[in-house]
Amino acid sequence: MVEPTRDAAAPTLGSRFLREAGALSAAEIVPLRADAALAEKNVAVGVAAVLAYDAHVAEHLPSVDLAELRSLPDLARAVVVAAHEAGGDEELGPLYAEACTLRRTLRAVAVGLVEAGVLGARDLARLSPERGATDVGADCAALASLFQRKAEELEGKSAAGEEDLARAAEVGLALRAHFKPTGAARKPGASGLSPAEGRDRLWTLLLLRHERLWAVGAYIYGHAVDAHVPALHAAAPRTRPKGKAAASAATPDERG
Repeated sequence: MVEPTRDAAAPTLGSRFLREAGALSAAEIVPLRADAALAEKNVAVGVAAVLAYDAHVAEHLPSVDLAELRSLPDLARAVVVAAHEAGGDEELGPLYAEACTLRRTLRAVAVGLVEAGVLGARDLARLSPERGATDVGADCAALASLFQRKAEELEGKSAAGEEDLARAAEVGLALRAHFKPTGAARKPGASGLSPAEGRDRLWTLLLLRHERLWAVGAYIYGHAVDAHVPALHAAAPRTRPKGKAAASAATPDERG
């Protein structure tokens, strides 16, 4: 994996966001359980889509802090750097991508079984929400456990293969081990925070501010918001040309 780019402003940038993240209460902190590099790409897509209408937002939503929204790419970059400094991210990209594919496949099968009345809605209660800080590894482990636990009831009714279930359990365990801080990642640094805690606090700050970005995006794009402001964990967002994006999305005034 290529080491995240650092320039002369990087320490100041990280320190700035760490001061803000340090003000969060311990109860608010959400551990990073996602691919920070993927989140950075999704932030760039979402910010570009919202700021294409910055004048409209400034006029009609004066309480929105546009400067904060503009700073989101820098915050996402700080999360990437912090994740690298916490260690162990060399193989995360391919592993996380595989986990996302397994989760999507097994979740679709499970949802279909719920709709068919074979499984109950409570069987999916342990899965992470579609938006927000999805713990893909935990979902893979939970889905594998569900199918294995209900094997007799699902015999002949499920499209989930044994190899996929075994791999989902393996990937879920590997991701959990990946994100668990060890050694130097637990020791406080110059900021007074360990690299792992700094990473998680920056990630939490990004989550909170990305939700505000998404809310503004929902005002602009309505029900199509997720296509323009993707969730931080959403796989492979497609960057749309600015002209096409503006042409395909009516402004709130135009939608009435």
